[in-house]
Amino acid sequence: MRIDYGAESPPRPTQIKQAIYRETLASGTWTQTGAAVEGESLWEFLHHRDDLLRDADGRTLTPLLIFDQFEEIFTLAQGNDAGRRRAAEFIDELADLVENRPPKALESRLEHDDTIVERFDFARCDYRVLIALREDYLAHLESLKALMPSITQNRMRLARMTASRRSTP
Repeated sequence: MRIDYGAESPPRPTQIKQAIYRETLASGTWTQTGAAVEGESLWEFLHHRDDLLRDADGRTLTPLLIFDQFEEIFTLAQGNDAGRRRAAEFIDELADLVENRPPKALESRLEHDDTIVERFDFARCDYRVLIALREDYLAHLESLKALMPSITQNRMRLARMTASRRSTP
């Protein structure tokens, strides 16, 4: 997915949840339709207890969130103070998802209402996140490692793609 960083665009998490719903319609269905609520974080959205994505044969599918041209969060999203604030909020939310840690806002709600615990599976991590960006923005991504240590664990450099070569038999 490619995120729209325009000032008039929906919040980043909303864009991502909409993209997940759109894409999963073609491949499966969620077992707890209606579990997601407006305004919840990405972490909450993907951690509802017993809400799994299943294909037509009932097999569990693993959602893969691919953030293409992620360098735009370091460029397009930085045009003004509001853009920088929205970008920082999104990075915090993405970091919670990548590191599989409940967001601070949820932890705060849990302190006042422990019945919320029943709604979420805190050990769940049945999704994957792939961040794709230009190599010249790798240092920018590295600057996020205090918030998102996992980004330094699994990497692959993709070289420039060229026309296919014929192999000789």
